Amino acid sequence: MNNDRTRPFILKPVFYCAPVSWAEKYFRGKLREYRDNHLEFDEYLTEVENEIKSRELTYCENILLFLKGKSKTNWFSSRKSLFEMLIKLFNYDFSANQTVDYIEKCYSTYEFLTNNEYKISTEYKVFSKACTWDNSSRDFVGLRLIPINEPKDWNDNYWIDIIFCSLQMVGGDPDHFYDNEIQLRSGRDIYQDTLYLFDYYQGSKFCHKCLKTAISELLKHHVIDTPSIVTNDYFTLLCYKINKPHSFEIKEQ
Repeated sequence: MNNDRTRPFILKPVFYCAPVSWAEKYFRGKLREYRDNHLEFDEYLTEVENEIKSRELTYCENILLFLKGKSKTNWFSSRKSLFEMLIKLFNYDFSANQTVDYIEKCYSTYEFLTNNEYKISTEYKVFSKACTWDNSSRDFVGLRLIPINEPKDWNDNYWIDIIFCSLQMVGGDPDHFYDNEIQLRSGRDIYQDTLYLFDYYQGSKFCHKCLKTAISELLKHHVIDTPSIVTNDYFTLLCYKINKPHSFEIKEQ
């Protein structure tokens, strides 16, 4: 960060809902309005766009769409958005060159995260709470995944905390995890920054891998049983039975 900064600090505005039929058009207009009202930020985004193009970074398609004003609604309006990340880098007083250097570093981190394999930690917890599907009480499992290939630097250690619901929907919005919660934990900002840039509301490849791994590990250790299938006119649901042993500790196999 430049200690002699002249840039103003900016905040992401608070957004309210818009009709689904024209939400994308509405929020694109809000982004254009925000850029018109924050000219230094607008200039910064243009410079970042040109820098990405000059480096021919093929994995920045969504970032470029955002910079061109063709953002998907959740890339701009959501709490975990590309917009949030670019405001953060602007407030760090990064130049366009520094910003794209960091984006490249984040992508290398994303490849490491998505190519790594994970296993369940030795302890988990089972509890019940209301499920948003039907507001009925259902069982949940709280667990932690740890990477099999740990980072070389101890300061780069990370793990994933997951709340798994016994009722799972098949298909649907790939960026909506319903009653499941997936949180990457680390002392380093770069992991969360990486997910903001490349995963959240962009198909969530890494988060889906974590959920899939969690289910596989829970089945493997008999914490849950193979699910029954429930269908209706709109959804296919998987109903897992969660076992409640006296000891909430995974035994090595």
